[in-house]
Amino acid sequence: MTFKAATCPSCGGALQVPDDRTTVKCMYCGVDVIVREAIQAAAGANLENWLKLASAAGQAGNHQEAYNYYTKVLEVDSSNWKAWMGRAEAAGWMSQPQQFRLPEMMTGIRRALEAAPQDQRKEVAAQASNAIIRVISYYHAQMRSWFYPLLGNSNYWQQYLAQCSTLIDILEDGHRLFPKDEHIVRTIVQICSDNLRNIPYTGTMNNRPVQMWRELPNDLKFSLRAKMESYSQILRELDPFAPPVRVPQPSIFDSLQKLPVPVWIGIGFAGLLVIGMLGTILDKDKRSRSNDVMPQSMTTSASPQQDSLSSSQRLAEAKRALADGYSPNKDPMKTSWGRVADARRHLEAIRPDAKEYAEAQKLMKEVERREGEIERMAKKVARQLVAEQMEQRMLSQGMDMQFTTSGADNSTLTIKYVLMSRPLVYKLTNESDFLSNMRNAGFRKVIFTDGYNESWTYDL
Repeated sequence: MTFKAATCPSCGGALQVPDDRTTVKCMYCGVDVIVREAIQAAAGANLENWLKLASAAGQAGNHQEAYNYYTKVLEVDSSNWKAWMGRAEAAGWMSQPQQFRLPEMMTGIRRALEAAPQDQRKEVAAQASNAIIRVISYYHAQMRSWFYPLLGNSNYWQQYLAQCSTLIDILEDGHRLFPKDEHIVRTIVQICSDNLRNIPYTGTMNNRPVQMWRELPNDLKFSLRAKMESYSQILRELDPFAPPVRVPQPSIFDSLQKLPVPVWIGIGFAGLLVIGMLGTILDKDKRSRSNDVMPQSMTTSASPQQDSLSSSQRLAEAKRALADGYSPNKDPMKTSWGRVADARRHLEAIRPDAKEYAEAQKLMKEVERREGEIERMAKKVARQLVAEQMEQRMLSQGMDMQFTTSGADNSTLTIKYVLMSRPLVYKLTNESDFLSNMRNAGFRKVIFTDGYNESWTYDL
């Protein structure tokens, strides 16, 4: 039992009251005193001062100090919603991998919502949803920077997976609290998307740093993909004109990233090969992100006025985008495809009940045709890059191997090496995922040869 300073609301007498009692009698005037109200009356100006100090500390980034001041307020007035909300945010901002306090943040937000007066509920809800988005988005970014250098350690990898799952659980809790807040839904979709891709980390091979990749367990990958699809649908319902969210599908580069490095170590050729392939992946991934391989037609040029366009204006803009710079050629590599992505965005924004919808759907078929050609061309270039980079890597290791692609879509890979042998080919094709990864990369045939009399051909 703890005694706290209090003031009798009847006579103003200074009291010391036990904080575990509901009421006591005033020793001066004898009236029944409600303990909580008497303690609040004694605190008086201190409460407002503590709230101001807490707010100032939070704005200055001193979240522990802010947390302490908000706690002092709640010790006096446990129904103060501002203190609950402020302390919840402070706990969230102080979260670290080894001191995960986001569940405490959500508990505080719920208490703030319960304590808020009816006429202030809307204000409290807005502040709460904003806090959830800002704190979790920040924590997710920081979490990646904290964990990525350590992912070679299985314990840290398991911690990372657990915290990713908890982050999404908390966001889903936030969605249940604020089902109309599209920003929370977008954050769920973004975090799912970020983690569906293979995660890079720096490992070692032969005492040298090597870029390696962690892949999510299949059950977690399935769960994230399902959540992303579900919340993407919710997002479309909340904002019918929002650009469609595409669930990441394994690209040819993602497939190559799945090569199990430990399996290849010790095979010699294969161990070196995966290093070259990973180098290719990183190089190609950077190129694709900066549109070095994808042509200009795959980029967008949105303008602030486009959200207010009518269906007829969007149809006209789509036609203009397809015609802009379009220059066909018998060789797809020399074709300029127009602004295909812009055209798709305008066409998808035309509602089914609009009179322009039927014409828009016809035009969408041309968009899909061009996208198919662009994707085929990009994959063709990518397969050539894979072969070139593997060959360069082998040369840098003092091994004279030739990697060539052939066929209309560069779908045949030939690996020529004077020391190519049956045991080496056996290890590559039976003790690793080499062929399946080549199949995922789009190759339809792989030929191993010594350049003279021996060759081994595999149809994928």
